[in-house]
Amino acid sequence: MVKFKVVSSLEKPFWDMTPEQFPTLSRISALRGERVSFQVLMHSDTLTNGWLPRQLLTPRAEGALAEFVEYRTVNNVPVDLPVNYAMYDDQFLRTAPGLYPDRLQPLTYGGRVFYRMNYLYAVWVDVTIPKDTEIKGETTLTINFADENESYTVSVVIDVIPA
Repeated sequence: MVKFKVVSSLEKPFWDMTPEQFPTLSRISALRGERVSFQVLMHSDTLTNGWLPRQLLTPRAEGALAEFVEYRTVNNVPVDLPVNYAMYDDQFLRTAPGLYPDRLQPLTYGGRVFYRMNYLYAVWVDVTIPKDTEIKGETTLTINFADENESYTVSVVIDVIPA
């Protein structure tokens, strides 16, 4: 079973974490002409497609704001020295070297999202609200992640505020 969760763009989803460790983002506000961002986390702790330990899913947005959505993957980068060991406080998420989720990359694999069993993956979602849009008030943005066998859906309410 694959778990999906919408979370804030401020969260840092490390590979060894699970979606349950993050608060759910269910609504976000945006002014016309503004870009809002959030992440969709995905994690599977069971085998999918029989025995295959990895999947490719195609994201598709639905709703009034669907045409204004862009996707990127949150990729990990190696970090050798995350802190200055002579001077640091307890506000760091981690202090050990390792892979840190930091680089945003356009979707590869023909516009699909890759994930592998037992690792937490994130898709960065940008929604750019046009200045001249007639959309206002609360609107639901639904994102469907699908392959040839299964489909998973997440939603977030975006409150579009006229500027």
